[in-house]
Amino acid sequence: MASNGQLREILSHRRRCQTTGSCAKSAGLYRQLTLETGAYKISVDTIGMAYNPLDDEGYQQIDEGDRIYVSGAVDVGVFDENELAASAITILVEDKTKQVNKDS
Repeated sequence: MASNGQLREILSHRRRCQTTGSCAKSAGLYRQLTLETGAYKISVDTIGMAYNPLDDEGYQQIDEGDRIYVSGAVDVGVFDENELAASAITILVEDKTKQVNKDS
């Protein structure tokens, strides 16, 4: 697992970034999630997106355990941690433990 210093070094050289990983934690109210890639964890901010992919409304709803692809701009933090400001998120594989609505 990369240390915070190594992650800062990786992210500081890139303005745009695309990565895949699992949604490890989400805070829909704050429109942020933690993406776990296996090598490191990245904070992803979705506030700049036209919709909130972390709420229970709309077509795309990202939950913990989903494998996702995120594209966006790197926001290098001075006092806080670095984060990826998402411009697009695609669900690659939904968590298999999700409840399926069988009313249809």
